[in-house]
Amino acid sequence: MPPQPSRVYRAWENFVQGGATCFEVRPVIGRSWQRCRERGVDPFRQVAPTAFLPACAEEALSFRSFAIDYLNYFGQTVTGSDYVLVLSDGQGVLQHVVVSNKRYYTLLERHNFVPGADWSEAGAGTNAIGTALAEEAPVMVSGPEHYCAGWHPYACAAAPIRDLSTGRLLGTVDVSSFYRELHPHTLGWVIAIARLIEAEWRRKNFRSGRRRLPERVDQFPREHVPPPDLIGTSPGWRRAFDLARRAARTDINVLITGETGTGKEVLARFIHRESCRRDGPFVALNCAALPRELVVSELFGYAEGAFTGAARGGWGGRFLAAHRGTLFLDEIGDAPPEVQLALLRAIEEKQVSPLGASKSLPADVRIIAATSRNLLELMNAGSFRRDLYYRLAVITIPLPPLRERKEDVLPLAYAFLEAAAQRQGRFLYVAPTVEKLFLSYPWPGNVRELKNTVEAAAALTEAPVISIESLPVVLKEYFLAMSHAASSESGEKVAEILKALRETGGNIRKAACLLGIDRSTLYRRLRRYGMDPRRCRICPGDPPP
Repeated sequence: MPPQPSRVYRAWENFVQGGATCFEVRPVIGRSWQRCRERGVDPFRQVAPTAFLPACAEEALSFRSFAIDYLNYFGQTVTGSDYVLVLSDGQGVLQHVVVSNKRYYTLLERHNFVPGADWSEAGAGTNAIGTALAEEAPVMVSGPEHYCAGWHPYACAAAPIRDLSTGRLLGTVDVSSFYRELHPHTLGWVIAIARLIEAEWRRKNFRSGRRRLPERVDQFPREHVPPPDLIGTSPGWRRAFDLARRAARTDINVLITGETGTGKEVLARFIHRESCRRDGPFVALNCAALPRELVVSELFGYAEGAFTGAARGGWGGRFLAAHRGTLFLDEIGDAPPEVQLALLRAIEEKQVSPLGASKSLPADVRIIAATSRNLLELMNAGSFRRDLYYRLAVITIPLPPLRERKEDVLPLAYAFLEAAAQRQGRFLYVAPTVEKLFLSYPWPGNVRELKNTVEAAAALTEAPVISIESLPVVLKEYFLAMSHAASSESGEKVAEILKALRETGGNIRKAACLLGIDRSTLYRRLRRYGMDPRRCRICPGDPPP
């Protein structure tokens, strides 16, 4: 969840008066504020500028018409609410606005939140549309997180739309509403709409013969294909991802920590892909998956005849296989002492000595290590070398568990679902009851468990909706347990209310006093549990609800 509004507002006041960003502001917002300051955006702007609109290319007009049809369709779901559904182009210029309530037209015109308006960061400061385009990632902006004071009463969530054949940004889908009215889950819905438009636009171009679909994922431009596992806006995840991006610009060793399934190898591959070693190999080794006696030969290789059964010609090992690339050592905390010592020497000397070989071989390798164990505790217990720790943990990136990333659960789930739906050639969405279940479930297996759950459900369901029946047994059991607990709690509360009504002769006011709540709260609870307040109001002195 975003930080407390009062603290963010104080941080905003301090920043626009010349101060620096602070920990009260999410990293994505801090970066956006800094860009706005550098561009000279007026922090007290109340009206967005109108964009200069050159003649649109035929493809841009075609996409605009295509996407508007989807926005109008999904706009039906917000009719009568306080939401506004918006399409922008790749420069942040509004193309289409679906207004759920006609009384908001005047408000939208007051801020120039209409087609033709420039809502890029350069034009309107930090806002979901402009910041999603600048960050090339989904984002939610609430209240005083906006750089311009005019947008502080509002909240918005936007996701970029790409041309999947070229990686080019085509625009954004945005949902805006009043501050505190926009639910955090809205971002997942917006991402799902954007992904659907992307997939259908690609399919349309393919059918028309205008563009050939890539045969493999690696044919997409490298910088435009972040894995779904890397989606996230929670503070803990953004801090980790920002660290990873900065680490990718260096060539020093990295240690990634976190529980099993949090995405350590995915993040390691991202660092490698964004680094100067991207054209070299990425070699992974799980130190906990190999027998103790095989780890050394697997890492450093062996010479011919080094031991009985050694391959003719020997083998170079993982270290030499990663020459001029990245060596990923997973579960480094499980490496035996002799491996730790050999690893330490290899890092210091940048050479490896294969088992049974008479000379060392040069190895230009960057090491990214990962562990789900507490290495500090292992060092204190004497089972992990302190000198090796400090050579590996030059940059340490802690990954938060998924249970601490509640705002990321649904965006991740929809990203995994969209990928599964594309493979199957159909559209899928998640039922509201399943969304609530996903948000309440503790996910002990973290992102890996969520991904497996979504992929299994997508494979097993024949309907377009992921329902409770589609889920694995463990989640069904959790849902039943939660439902039973909620039912038991409701039953206990109903019994308490009935007891109070009996003891007070049906007097609502006295029953509320006995329960320690006010009369209006008691009326709400009666309606919630299907009890007619008029039938409960036995005493003629009670006012009507």
